Amino acid sequence: MFHGIPTDMSYLELVALPILVAGFVVAFSIQSRLHKYVSREKVVAAKDVTRLWRGAVPPKEVLDDRGLNLYRLFRLAMAVCFAALLAFVAGGIADVASRVSG
Repeated sequence: MFHGIPTDMSYLELVALPILVAGFVVAFSIQSRLHKYVSREKVVAAKDVTRLWRGAVPPKEVLDDRGLNLYRLFRLAMAVCFAALLAFVAGGIADVASRVSG
């Protein structure tokens, strides 16, 4: 049975883990919808589309206005996910350091 906070996780890790998961879910869902907002006019105006589009996320140069807003939200979600990952790792390092010194 669960009684309070597990002893092997710090408070920082317990806060960072749901934020990490939420940031990943938001970023993944935006990434899967972002290809629907590619502007045909901007793709036609691009000289070399194969060089532009190498990854799973379309480049912001070929996105329309709604796509640019989603792209900014995608970048924000990735930043939140990365910051939560750093906090999760820092919490683990601090926990190990406190166990070693104490």
